[in-house]
Amino acid sequence: ACAVRLSLILLGLVVSLMVMERLARGRARFSEGASHRPLTPWRLKGVHAWLATLFCLVPLSLGFLVPGWRLLELARLAAASGMPTGFWASFRNTVLLSGGSALGITLFALLLAQAVRLQRGLAGRTAARAAVTGYGLPGVVIALAMTLGLIQLSKALGISLLAGTLTGLVLAYAVRFLAVSYQPLESGLQRVCGSLDDASRTLGVGPWRTMWRVNLPLLRGPLAAAGLLTFLDVLKELPITLLLRPAGFSTLATRAWDLREQNLLPDACIPAVVIALLGIVGALWLHHSVEKG
Repeated sequence: ACAVRLSLILLGLVVSLMVMERLARGRARFSEGASHRPLTPWRLKGVHAWLATLFCLVPLSLGFLVPGWRLLELARLAAASGMPTGFWASFRNTVLLSGGSALGITLFALLLAQAVRLQRGLAGRTAARAAVTGYGLPGVVIALAMTLGLIQLSKALGISLLAGTLTGLVLAYAVRFLAVSYQPLESGLQRVCGSLDDASRTLGVGPWRTMWRVNLPLLRGPLAAAGLLTFLDVLKELPITLLLRPAGFSTLATRAWDLREQNLLPDACIPAVVIALLGIVGALWLHHSVEKG
């Protein structure tokens, strides 16, 4: 009950911030023109450069490098005596579940963003805002709510195909991470494709055909970013996976948790390191893509 009350307070804060952001933006729309002026970097020299570097290295070292090095050392010691039981099955489950969830959530987010653009009414925008508020809720609250809801739905339908299944797990991921996919796609549609819809309409091309033939090729960057960010979030999600996974199903995150609960800390470091490495590779690829434009 306490967790639910705290989550409702957090949800209220999230909704308030989203409303404030929308009111501040107003009806402003942004489209990417043909020309733009690149930003000029401000280069520091001498003592200022050293101080800036030190200032950036302190949180990086304390928050990532030192604990990351310790994690790698423990994982190396554990791997020397063999991989933990079930590691490769957990790795396969993680990749397939994260990839499939990211694909489905990104596709739904794209359709939602396009529908909101076409509807252009308060009802559509409100529904979209409500759909992405799940990201502001703790995963454990979403998992508990989904568990109760799926059980009631299964009883009402007379079937048990949702609760404790991968379908229910993916639905919970969609509630939790729809905002991760929706925001890049919404921004991309407004920025990249904002000035093309009217041109297509004057040529007699429908909106959905325009999205398929014109907008999608221009949205490769936002689509890749949305899919990758969703993949990484699903990859490391623990509470939802732990509470909603089918019996005998494990991912890298739940495997690390199970090993830690068994006081096998070095073995738990191996899936933790793999999660961290996948996240780092994904972040570097995304940064490289953004730099290339």
